[in-house]
Amino acid sequence: MVLLPPIIFEAAFTLQRMTFFKNILVILSLAFIGGVYSAIFVSGLMWLFTRFLPYKLTMVESLVYGSLISSTDPVTILAMLPSSVDKKLYMLIFGESALNDAVAIILYRFFTELADPTVPLGFSALLTSALSSIAVFVGSFAVGVVVALAFALLTKYVKMPDGSVYELAMLMIFAYMSYLMAELFHLTGIVSIFFCGSAMSHYAYNNLSE
Repeated sequence: MVLLPPIIFEAAFTLQRMTFFKNILVILSLAFIGGVYSAIFVSGLMWLFTRFLPYKLTMVESLVYGSLISSTDPVTILAMLPSSVDKKLYMLIFGESALNDAVAIILYRFFTELADPTVPLGFSALLTSALSSIAVFVGSFAVGVVVALAFALLTKYVKMPDGSVYELAMLMIFAYMSYLMAELFHLTGIVSIFFCGSAMSHYAYNNLSE
């Protein structure tokens, strides 16, 4: 997890935003629908497998387990892609692998709340869990963008001597700040630093020295 944030940030900062946001609906569909399908599929297999074991998982416990391991590793995905891969394909795979981290966290929190015996199951409980799960993604997005805008304002109005050295240091500090703030608020740091890098590239790139 130490190397993952800078890798995601660098990929987001150098992201071809036009291609990414042009395919944002496809990426979100792959991340959310694919993530839910993967979690349910793995959960079903785990539930069936434990039927032959002394300890049998309940369906909710299986769903919690499935949500934990259904997320793909973006570092592995990016390392396996050749440099000559189609740009659209790269963007779809990268975007999905970066955003499904949020899906895994959302599903885990949702199923964990369902597994709590003190919480009565019902429409209101399901609605509350769903809304809180959506808030995780929206909050992570907001933290990343706000930190990026703060960095853009800083680099626009504060002139730094020997710009490249100080700017690089501030760039990394603000990038990690978005990640740590999201984790502090129990959001997802990967989504936060991803959108932070993308927003910095758009709003702060022209403020940086060459």
